[in-house]
Amino acid sequence: MHSTDHVSTFLVPVVHIADAAPGDYDQLIAELDSTEMELRFFTTANAAIHHARQEGRSGSGKLWLVNSQLPEMRGADLVEILRGICGQAVLVIVDNQYNRQQEIAAVEAGATMYVYKPVSSALVTKLCASLLGPTRASTG
Repeated sequence: MHSTDHVSTFLVPVVHIADAAPGDYDQLIAELDSTEMELRFFTTANAAIHHARQEGRSGSGKLWLVNSQLPEMRGADLVEILRGICGQAVLVIVDNQYNRQQEIAAVEAGATMYVYKPVSSALVTKLCASLLGPTRASTG
């Protein structure tokens, strides 16, 4: 299930992706197509911030994949802003390729983890399961 609207469904894990190159996630989309996960793409940091503010603290149980370089700001800066808005959301910095300085910046910004493309569907599935908690994760 892929969406660009702002309707949240409690039972569906939502993966927010802030990246100016959504085409880089085509493989992830294909691999997750048969799941109940909803993917929401934001090609600018401003769009991601606007959406996060609309969700407010209800975004705490969400997963965000944030590219390390967005048109308006660094991904680490967006992670800091999202942390202030979304509280305990899982915030993952995604880089186009491994970069030690970006990894350090991700950790310093408070990102949950640092990964590089392509993003693994197994990782996304595991992170979403952890957001659902042990009861929901085990029941499917």
